[in-house]
Amino acid sequence: MSRPDFDALILDMDGVLLDTSGSFSVAVLESARRNASPPGLGSGWTGRDQEVLRLAGGFNNDWDAAAALALLGPATGPGPGWEALCALLEGRGGGPAAVQERVGEGVWKERRARVKEAFQLLYAGPLAADLYGLDPKESRGLWENEVP
Repeated sequence: MSRPDFDALILDMDGVLLDTSGSFSVAVLESARRNASPPGLGSGWTGRDQEVLRLAGGFNNDWDAAAALALLGPATGPGPGWEALCALLEGRGGGPAAVQERVGEGVWKERRARVKEAFQLLYAGPLAADLYGLDPKESRGLWENEVP
């Protein structure tokens, strides 16, 4: 029996073996931008700001992360203010419950539903009808940016 030509096999824990930084991360930021309240989630936001939110706990779901950004981001902007707010969320247990505590359950549910639809439209592009039953609004889907 011959030895394989590699030293290790690396598996992604959630089963995704693609670089999704050009799809899911972009969809989180753009769907949050389109649904920010008050309007004003500017272009300075990056994947690093998303990671700060995810590290607060409970925001591994992209729709939850986008809704939290849409609701809380405009008040702080990216950077130190956002990091401080995420630390507060973490101290409250993180996740949607910590955001709901700040904005109310009804506001959270409404914004999350809007963000979810925007995210699906951005991700699927012209395939939105087939994948999600939504009227396509984008000529290209962000999924096309994924790299194996």
